[in-house]
Amino acid sequence: SSGINAEYGDPKGKQRSECLLDAIIEQDLFLCNEGTQPTFDNGRWTNIIDLTLINSKMLDHVQKWKVKRTGCKSDHIPILFGIEMTGTASHKTFKNYKKTEWDKYRELVQSRTENSMILKAEINSEADLESATNELTRILLESANDCCPTTHVTSNTKDPPWATEEVKKKKKKKKKKKKKK
Repeated sequence: SSGINAEYGDPKGKQRSECLLDAIIEQDLFLCNEGTQPTFDNGRWTNIIDLTLINSKMLDHVQKWKVKRTGCKSDHIPILFGIEMTGTASHKTFKNYKKTEWDKYRELVQSRTENSMILKAEINSEADLESATNELTRILLESANDCCPTTHVTSNTKDPPWATEEVKKKKKKKKKKKKKK
């Protein structure tokens, strides 16, 4: 999903941001993005606009989510993650946006923006705008992390029906070959 979002750096995208957030909550989806590394860089500005959304059934399976900055010719930076399908118990954490303390979030954002020297500075160049955007993004993400509880999920997952012993052996063999390279 690609969505410019006020919580992820676009202060002008408030209405679009609220629609996207409402849809995420309504559809019971979870955000896999980790950290504040930009997913978009066109040489003039960077931002976090590409989101990885999953449903609750996939929550235990997505692993090692990351932004891969090298070797990309597109202004949208590749997002990499693995999907693990095993029969073992797994533990995952995620931010439960349904339980966000919105009043506390608003207070933190207001306080942090009021105390930010970068956001008080006059914007005279693209570099100034970039600095202000990065500072606002940091404030919004830190405030969200402080106000949105982390939920821990443990589940026993079963192998998919196609994961026969033969398939498992071939996957192990392929992994061993990759490690040798």
